[in-house]
Amino acid sequence: MNLAEERKAVADLLNAGGVRAATHVPSDPKPPLAMVVPGSPYLAAADTFGGSRTLRLDVWLVAGTATNNAALTDTLDARIAEAIAILDADEWLLEDVQIDQWEPASGGKFPVAILGIQTTITS
Repeated sequence: MNLAEERKAVADLLNAGGVRAATHVPSDPKPPLAMVVPGSPYLAAADTFGGSRTLRLDVWLVAGTATNNAALTDTLDARIAEAIAILDADEWLLEDVQIDQWEPASGGKFPVAILGIQTTITS
């Protein structure tokens, strides 16, 4: 079990589908982008026999800039639909989508959709 490889596989899947993605939070983010980070709980027992675990990841979809809030909302909705279509084609289960605002340390404010996804991995 290599958790970093699991995050990278999701980022690679998104990149291959046309969504620019990273496995970490960039120090100077340039939206639009997706960041694949640990979810909560990151790992949980998936069966009583200990052979598998549930891995949860969060995919932060950061919208770019737009001239008005309506356009920005439409852009974020399109990015959510695009990412879900890509992840659905693989073995990732979408748990939920939350909307928030992200303020990176480098400055700025960006609307963000946080997709909670999960899969079962073997130990």
